[in-house]
Amino acid sequence: MIRKVINSHDIHINGQLLRIVHQDELQGIVEGYDNVDLLLNEPRGSKYVNLIIHDSELNVEMHSGSVIDNKDMLLKGFLCSLLERGSISRAEAYHIHEGDARYTYSHEDLGHEVIHEVTEDACIHHVNGKRVAVEAVDFELSIENIAAVKEYVKAVEDFSGYKVLVHKDMHAVINEEKVIIAYPVSEVVSVLNRHFGKREIRTLNSSLIKVQGDRFRFRHFLISNSQFYIDDSDIYSKGFVIR
Repeated sequence: MIRKVINSHDIHINGQLLRIVHQDELQGIVEGYDNVDLLLNEPRGSKYVNLIIHDSELNVEMHSGSVIDNKDMLLKGFLCSLLERGSISRAEAYHIHEGDARYTYSHEDLGHEVIHEVTEDACIHHVNGKRVAVEAVDFELSIENIAAVKEYVKAVEDFSGYKVLVHKDMHAVINEEKVIIAYPVSEVVSVLNRHFGKREIRTLNSSLIKVQGDRFRFRHFLISNSQFYIDDSDIYSKGFVIR
């Protein structure tokens, strides 16, 4: 029997997945079910899904099954999506609150990400509060060769931040949970631009980032408008994640 329905819309930002849900959709709890877990795990959930729950005053909660990458890009993409749907009105600036944190973005900055300042210490690049290590490899970095990339990642010692594998004009990013990231990561783009002089950067999912001055452009695309049903007769009623 269907016990609850939750409406959302999903977008991707250069391939990074974001599910957006208004807080009103989560009113009421079905015993034995966690709404956040369900939204991360359905349909046939992915460890790459990010979730923003928001109210009409732009107070947000952010959730993910892994490390949240590109937080500013996700929040800007979230704003662009709400503007596109007419859920908020255009303004000179937008103020988002996440707990005690406050993020302010001007309208002209939506769709753009800055190239961060980068410092280096003992072969580790420090950028935007993250550690980035770059390592050259001798095998092809591509979706077609992903099995070899995964085998290499298994043998990597624990680290914090990001590890960037580079081969010819391609790169692949691994986060500290040893998850391979196919989409562009802002801190990595900054390192490849500022320390390696790259102005056109292609990622594992074939996104092409073109650095112009001190920033680069990104786009968001609607994937779906979705309805999620809590049905206690479904054998996968709590969802599942494909790993």
